[in-house]
Amino acid sequence: MKKHLHIVFCGMDGSGKTTLAKFVNDWLKRHGRSVVFVHGHGYTVSQTSFGASESFVRRFRWLIGFLVPLAYFDNLLTYLLTYRSILKRRDLVSDRYFYDKVVRLMFYGIVSLKAARMFLRLLPKPDAVFFLDT
Repeated sequence: MKKHLHIVFCGMDGSGKTTLAKFVNDWLKRHGRSVVFVHGHGYTVSQTSFGASESFVRRFRWLIGFLVPLAYFDNLLTYLLTYRSILKRRDLVSDRYFYDKVVRLMFYGIVSLKAARMFLRLLPKPDAVFFLDT
């Protein structure tokens, strides 16, 4: 069975993820690979990452913490129902991945390092991950 690549770009807003991911996507296409580009998730570590102010998120992080198992389940479903089916037929270049969500949850103190490590062990691993910073 032919191995299809899963290449992921993660990092801070404005670090060049989309630019690099699209470059890699186009390069793979020019070299004969069948590729799908996805903008993985809108999960960012920024002031508006929950669609609310940072003070609101920090104030209600205990409540958001109760929803974390649903977020993890959502990630696994997204992988199983979307990414895995793409990877059976084509390469996949992801602008963002589930790692961005884990970092965001840790940034706001919603999950502990121990919980984040457990979640990361459950996530399917891409072939290559690039973490970018501004």
